[in-house]
Amino acid sequence: SGATIRYTTEGSDPTGTSDAYLAPIPVAGHGTTMTIKAFATKGGMTDSTIRTEIYSIQYPTIESITSTTPSDIYGPGSSINVTVTFSEAVTLAGGNLEVTLDTGDVVSIVPFGPGVSASCIYTVGTDDFTTDLDSTNISLSSGTLQDTESNSVYIALPSTTIADGKDIVVDGMVPTPGNSGTITTSDILSTALNVNWTKGTDNYSAQSAMEYRVYRSDTND
Repeated sequence: SGATIRYTTEGSDPTGTSDAYLAPIPVAGHGTTMTIKAFATKGGMTDSTIRTEIYSIQYPTIESITSTTPSDIYGPGSSINVTVTFSEAVTLAGGNLEVTLDTGDVVSIVPFGPGVSASCIYTVGTDDFTTDLDSTNISLSSGTLQDTESNSVYIALPSTTIADGKDIVVDGMVPTPGNSGTITTSDILSTALNVNWTKGTDNYSAQSAMEYRVYRSDTND
């Protein structure tokens, strides 16, 4: 007893002037490797041999952001699933896990756990648009996201995201009527007339995919 432990964390051999072990050693970031070398020393005694340990620092991670919703075209009011999967069971407490989509919308996963995945629903809004829905960012609003041993999840956009597995088109933008929707008539006869309008435009649909509907009324209302 009474010995002092001297150590290094960058791989060099410790000496009598190296840091003394007095508290837990801070580890480097996720995905890094630390080489810790240490020996024990005490006045009047021979120093111990240097021991070396190599540690791989791995936090719980976000493995993927996906969707169980089928590939298709979705308009305003449609519900689209967003699922986040983790490398191990984790618990979210005291805040929301927020996923940013390429429509500009942010959807929130509320506290849960423990579990290896969690989901929320994105509801398509008016003017939302993307030809291939994807996630662009993920963040923790507040609180904690930890595994069963209280290790915090390393929060970063994973390599597997929604667009990798699905072709989901979001088209919340309604077509724009030509000439502000004005319709005129000409060549009015007792049995027929011509109805005239300017073609509408749409950010996604071609003219061949657009429909123009004319309704007849038997009254003047």
